[in-house]
Amino acid sequence: MADLPEVSVAARLAAELEQGAEFVDHGSFVIDAERALDQLAHYQLGGEGSYVLRFAEAALLAGVTYLRFVLKPGSLCASFVYGSEPFVIPGPALEHLTSVLVNPSPLPADWPARALLVNLAIGVVAVLRRKPTYLAIESVGRDGRGWRMVYASQAGLEPVVDAAPGIRIYLREAVALFGRLEMSHPLERKLLCEHSRFARTWIDVDGVLNSQKRPFAGALVDIPIVDGRGVTIGAAGLVNDARSGAWPRARLLVLSHGLLIESIDLSDGQRGFLAVVDVPLPRDLSQTVVTRSHEFDAMLASVYAAHAWIASRHVYTPRQPQPPQPSLLQRFIAAVNAMINP
Repeated sequence: MADLPEVSVAARLAAELEQGAEFVDHGSFVIDAERALDQLAHYQLGGEGSYVLRFAEAALLAGVTYLRFVLKPGSLCASFVYGSEPFVIPGPALEHLTSVLVNPSPLPADWPARALLVNLAIGVVAVLRRKPTYLAIESVGRDGRGWRMVYASQAGLEPVVDAAPGIRIYLREAVALFGRLEMSHPLERKLLCEHSRFARTWIDVDGVLNSQKRPFAGALVDIPIVDGRGVTIGAAGLVNDARSGAWPRARLLVLSHGLLIESIDLSDGQRGFLAVVDVPLPRDLSQTVVTRSHEFDAMLASVYAAHAWIASRHVYTPRQPQPPQPSLLQRFIAAVNAMINP
């Protein structure tokens, strides 16, 4: 398991963007979105299509009851649905969204948590790199009033009235005659299916439920993973392949609010061992890789403590290879030969 170099990408980016940034009345930086996009072009913000994961994590951080993605050729809509009082993002927060990526100053009291805005901002910047024809985030309160910030096309903040409560993200792109958009965003669909399957929140893509799966269904054993403070941060168990019966290599799945962030091979772990933790850990700028830090090491120590408990009680025994069985045709020929040559 290779560690990442301890390089503060965010600090370098902040230094670049703060040059020429504008101060606003609440004492924090406002970074020009176009300039931020130009600078961020030099930094890796996750793989192609991973912007949908940042929008999904923002929704989970906002405490949605239901998250719906509608993917069509050339368009995407993400809807944050609430069963009670909807979460509202103020207009200024939408307007100055990219500032949160580099500005360490405290946010205004009526703005959402920084982690939520960071995920939205990374998603927006990643989409803008694709040069969409339209990109907007709309946040509406229970009274039907709110704000819509358009980031692509004719950018600007617009008031919204008589709209359905909730948060919605609209994306439109030019559809090529032959291209990936004709397939209704297959990569985004795959990423959502892979990364949201363990989330407890209802997440669907085009009406198909992708979340609320059980990682230890059919496990030989599963136990809680407890950190040094005595807090349960996940679970560990022995899981084999349901089809082949083989025991896969040991793995650690790191989640954030139920969304898979990183899958890590544990090369020295017992085969079949699976650990799933859901704990806030520092990540790189793209939010797709967990930073190897003291917090990471502490989490890993708790995982290996669970591994030691399981390994001491359940020893992995490799399956003995079975001799190949003759096919039906081979058995028929053998039977005929036996009758001809008794």
